[in-house]
Amino acid sequence: MKIKLKNYWPHILAFVIVVFWAINTSVDTMKWDMRRQELDNELYSQHCMNLGENTTEDQAKTCAKVEKRRNQTYSFFPLLSEEIDFRFRVSPTVFILLIIVPSGMYISKYLKNRILLTENNRQSYKKSLRKAFKKSYAMAFVLPASLLLVFALFFWYTKSFDFSSFEDYTMTPWRLETMKYPLLFLGSWLLNTTMICLFYVNCNLFISRKFHNYFISTILTFLMIIGIELFFEIVVNSLICRLIFHSEIGIVFNIFSLHTFLDSFGVLPTLTFSTVLCILSFVAVGLAYRNKEKLVLDCEKNI
Repeated sequence: MKIKLKNYWPHILAFVIVVFWAINTSVDTMKWDMRRQELDNELYSQHCMNLGENTTEDQAKTCAKVEKRRNQTYSFFPLLSEEIDFRFRVSPTVFILLIIVPSGMYISKYLKNRILLTENNRQSYKKSLRKAFKKSYAMAFVLPASLLLVFALFFWYTKSFDFSSFEDYTMTPWRLETMKYPLLFLGSWLLNTTMICLFYVNCNLFISRKFHNYFISTILTFLMIIGIELFFEIVVNSLICRLIFHSEIGIVFNIFSLHTFLDSFGVLPTLTFSTVLCILSFVAVGLAYRNKEKLVLDCEKNI
């Protein structure tokens, strides 16, 4: 068991970092909510305890809202919005590097050091590849696991998936129709994030097939993902969807929003995009590694 854990040390390190970050930001969000309750109570005691005859309609409405919120914990989705939009959110490049840097270590080691050739003499080619791929794909589940932890912490804090406090908002991060089915929504969110993470890993495996040098393959994978996002943003979203079809559905074609879930056009379009993209990336990896003889020859060139 110790040997297996040792082999997965980059994954464990990344997981510990992300989990620590998720817990820290979640606790900050819950502290913010407690402070909000204190401010509401102070506001109520200072301005709303003794409303006189000269009270304006706006003051009465404000005090009514404060009275309604007093000593009430924010519901699950407003807290989650605060967490995702202001605390858990970071540059997309951080998430890309977090996934591709550890995931590329093993496949590069297998190919560059010709470990694959040694193992191929003892076991089948497919089994050798599965062993190398398994360690790479493990990184795809680090971010979804941290999101699941955030969901669990906020549910523990709020004790429900209530979204009623969002109903008075003119704008919300997610559609009310989506939040009516919280388990389906959060499950779709986790699935979408997992699909995009798997796509990142597959990009790394695809590049590593040709470039066995770890640093070169990591840089090229990073540039490849950036290039694909620019293609979706400029060509698909701006030119095709907006200019030709006069539609905003192009925002669905986004591989950078790992920390949140875009449901402007419903859950199905976003999930369909990430699923199709993930499947196509698996097909590309399968085609890249299908020729055993050519891969063996390429590995033998490494000295």
